[in-house]
Amino acid sequence: MGVVSALVALMWFLVPRPTSVPRPSVDLASAAAAARPQVGFPPAAVIPSGWTVTSADVRVDSGNLATWTVNYLTDAGRYVGLMQAPGWNAKWQSSLTHGGTPDGDLVVGGRTWQVLVKPEKEITTLMLRESERTTLVLAKSGGTADARVLVES
Repeated sequence: MGVVSALVALMWFLVPRPTSVPRPSVDLASAAAAARPQVGFPPAAVIPSGWTVTSADVRVDSGNLATWTVNYLTDAGRYVGLMQAPGWNAKWQSSLTHGGTPDGDLVVGGRTWQVLVKPEKEITTLMLRESERTTLVLAKSGGTADARVLVES
């Protein structure tokens, strides 16, 4: 029994175990180019310094709008999402912001973004409605600071 226990212990220490699962890399520029015909505008394809893109594709949510969706992990490991759609409707907004409620405005780069918050889920969203598209930047836990980093990019 001692020999078997020693072998098991030896195997335990000798076999490497990953501390995290590597994520596949996302070619954001190619994904954005492929998305353009689906959404009807050139989608944003930016990556803030130190951030990682975890996914990028076009999705149709409950508001029935084709939405360019990019998910990021910040350098601190927090989630930030970018969503852009060729229009707007209340169902789409509520679904993507998790029912976030207005909490003032924030001017970034000369544009006025509406701030929406869902405190119980630690979600802060910045929304910009333009004639050709609506953009949402959703930050989980990082609040306005993380959202602003993406907006400024």
